[in-house]
Amino acid sequence: MKKNILFLILMFFYFGLSAQERAVLNMFDVKKDPVMYGLKAGVTFPRMAYSLEDYSEIDQMFMMRPAFGAFVDIPLNPYLSVAPELMYISRGVNHEEFIFRNRYDARYVLKSNYIDLRVPFIYKFNVLKNFQPYVFAAPDFGLCIGGIVNYDAVNISDKDDYASFYIDQNLTTVDISQFDVSVLVGVGARYKIKMKKKVAVVKLDVGYNFGIINNFGKTPDYITKNTGKRWNRPFECMISFAMPIKIDRFKQCNDFGSKYDRWY
Repeated sequence: MKKNILFLILMFFYFGLSAQERAVLNMFDVKKDPVMYGLKAGVTFPRMAYSLEDYSEIDQMFMMRPAFGAFVDIPLNPYLSVAPELMYISRGVNHEEFIFRNRYDARYVLKSNYIDLRVPFIYKFNVLKNFQPYVFAAPDFGLCIGGIVNYDAVNISDKDDYASFYIDQNLTTVDISQFDVSVLVGVGARYKIKMKKKVAVVKLDVGYNFGIINNFGKTPDYITKNTGKRWNRPFECMISFAMPIKIDRFKQCNDFGSKYDRWY
């Protein structure tokens, strides 16, 4: 797992350093935004979808979990940019079902933590000079790094072994698949803030993460009966802050070429 996490981190920095090199060597296009590094944080509202109708009909309870990370925003043209990001994201599911034979409500709560590498493509609408709504879509590759799972009984005093089988147990590959692949789509808005000679950007967006890989664990006779398929399908809300890398558009080289040839 450590090798997988290291690989994701190296990929993230590769995108960032490659963008910085291109920004220094290429002509600075004043019509495009500069390459920016940023931080983002927010919350997810975890849910899961099931292929079996019996599971799909079970009510899922409200959950809100944290997410945060870093990204680099690389403009491709005045309207389109790509912004690879490395995120820590918490997902899961929380639902209750009535166990008829034992006459109690069973509560199943799974909280999973992921390191995600996502590559959003962002299309901006230049409505105003400093305010731009946008839409985005991204492939999302997740590595589950842990969490907890509870399987407990509700509204009874005498719990049998089945009802209290899992209480605050560490998450393993028996409970959930280690890898997850999904597609993230959403909408947002960005606001430019002038800071001396640079421009910072604040972004707010909402997204829906459409899981495409079955995330049931490896054991079919597990306590929750891992039959059929299950997918992560959370909503998320994020706020981001980004600043340009160290390229000053107001200070050009004086030793050769025109003032737009190269920038420090």
